Amino acid sequence: MTAFARSLFSASPFLRWTLGTVALAGAVGFPIMFKDARGLAWGVLLALETLLILLLVAMIAPTRCAWAGRVLTGIVFLAYVAYFVNAVWTDPAGLNPTSNRGVSSAFNALLGLIVIGLPSLKYALSGCLIRAASNADSEKFKERPTE
Repeated sequence: MTAFARSLFSASPFLRWTLGTVALAGAVGFPIMFKDARGLAWGVLLALETLLILLLVAMIAPTRCAWAGRVLTGIVFLAYVAYFVNAVWTDPAGLNPTSNRGVSSAFNALLGLIVIGLPSLKYALSGCLIRAASNADSEKFKERPTE
């Protein structure tokens, strides 16, 4: 696994404990704030709780619970696929590039799927974001002896 991929969910202890604490506070606080949630709001709350608990587990024990980070990124990929399918379903003409990036459109959903969704899928399936350099590639980057 490359150094970048290792650093994704096993960053500095400060970052991991900070994100873990925020995830825990969110996991405890959201049900208290939305105790009257019904229907779709209850489903969104349940999905958010699942994501926060997975983030907490991935931040607290990144080596023992590497599966949590992979499940989390898999859910992120599925969310972007759902966003893209919904955007195409509701407005098929939205695949044309828009001048306003803040508008929800099928084109922006496709960009999000490419930029965020596909790397999330790659990490969810393989456990790393970029391929490890082969011996031939690593030979290129070794320092050359000075003459």
